[in-house]
Amino acid sequence: MDEASGICSENVLEESFDSCIWAGGQSTTTFRKNMIGDTEGCAIMLAEYAKVTVEENSIGGKHVNGLQAGDYADCIVKNNTITKSSGSGMVLHDHSTGFFTSNQIIGSSLAGVGIRDHSEPVFSLNSISEGLGSGLVLLGNGCGVIERNRIFKNRCAGIGLKGFSQALFESNVVSANEGYGIWLQDDSSGSFQNNSIEGNGKAGFAVSHRAHPHVYGNSIVGGKQIGILLQNDATGDFENNKISSNRTTNVLLLGRCKGVFIKNHVSDSAGGGVLFRGDSKCILKRNMIEGNNRANVAVLDRSQPFLEENVIQGGNGRGIVVTGNSAGEYVGNIVRMHHLAGVYVGGNAEPKMVCNIVADSGASGVVVEDHARGCFSDNSMIGNASAAVAVQGYASPKMERNVVLHNGRGGIWLGEKASGVFDGNYVEESKSGWRIGHEVTAKVLQIPKNASKCYSADEFQDRIIQAIKGCTSCIHSEKIVLVENPGGSCAIPALGTSVAENWPAVSVQNVAG
Repeated sequence: MDEASGICSENVLEESFDSCIWAGGQSTTTFRKNMIGDTEGCAIMLAEYAKVTVEENSIGGKHVNGLQAGDYADCIVKNNTITKSSGSGMVLHDHSTGFFTSNQIIGSSLAGVGIRDHSEPVFSLNSISEGLGSGLVLLGNGCGVIERNRIFKNRCAGIGLKGFSQALFESNVVSANEGYGIWLQDDSSGSFQNNSIEGNGKAGFAVSHRAHPHVYGNSIVGGKQIGILLQNDATGDFENNKISSNRTTNVLLLGRCKGVFIKNHVSDSAGGGVLFRGDSKCILKRNMIEGNNRANVAVLDRSQPFLEENVIQGGNGRGIVVTGNSAGEYVGNIVRMHHLAGVYVGGNAEPKMVCNIVADSGASGVVVEDHARGCFSDNSMIGNASAAVAVQGYASPKMERNVVLHNGRGGIWLGEKASGVFDGNYVEESKSGWRIGHEVTAKVLQIPKNASKCYSADEFQDRIIQAIKGCTSCIHSEKIVLVENPGGSCAIPALGTSVAENWPAVSVQNVAG
């Protein structure tokens, strides 16, 4: 009733043909410690500017929605238990607001909590679990503040956003949901800060269609498949997140997505670190990408990413793989300590790689093969176990002003039928500094005679350490000292017969080997 007040407490309410509790008209009643059983409608219905308090009630039995609030209701709802709703545990619609805290919502058939139609609640310290749908869903223009909730073991997503919904999500634990941990679709957005997203079935954080979240300081770990997934035309800003130990890959970027990733730590996936597919054009800056079991970064299909000042290190496969018809720009990255090649370029790929350091690979530093092309300039290859640069197949790169301190088996090696242009490269003096196979059509040009001394190998390593500490590279512009390029072809055995490592073509299924 209009402006009703008072306390309704410790009642058993059931067998209603509508709602067991209905409040509206600016009512300020408190409903406390009631037991609500079977009803044909919603257990509690709040409407028409209601300002009631609903606390410590137990809602079970047969009902549609456990609590439904709409029409500008502004209520306090705390310490209630809602179980096995045939609809949703809580539904907010039509500009409803309020404060919802310390409620337990268990086993709903639809969403545990649904927020829609310009509703703007604060949800804090609630537990939403074991639903047959998603845990918490925002639809239409739903918004609000969602903080310090536990959302777990729901059959679909832990948190889902659709339409133009947006909200602040902070310090929630989203875990062990069978679908996605957090899933944004349509034109939804929102700010996601300091959430713990663990052990979800598909992706920990998924962004589809035109959604564009800001994702900062979250932990996205231990997923059964993917850590972060962007697809379709998704965008978004991802900064200072920990993305680790997700089984299939830590970050998967599909379609025409254009996300920006800055200062994230991407590590320890059994599958791979960051995988680009489709026509993705994402930006990665100053990230630490390390210890992933296959490729730390793999760029496939027609992807054209921009990678700048990332530290990419310590993988069991390759550092950066660029293949298919992909391209992109790779500037000022440090790629070091990989079991296989530091950088592999194959297929018909055509990347632009400038001012990178490729160091301490267990095989070759940079491998270019198949029909790959691309421009490689002002890079430094240091201490790689096989060749610093190996070009084979029908590859035709342009390599200029690169520095090679190989400290290993070789400098720049051109296999049979290799092509391309090699101009002004500086190669540490040794008998294996250059190897040029039969039928090589590459154009190899002289460097200037007055090349000046600069750094030693130890000084290069010092610069790498400085870069890793700040997760930003400090690439030099000076040159190292050394021998000029050979004047032409030498009768040295072809690459395939002189190098123990065999670099297989990289397929979609094997992006790390």
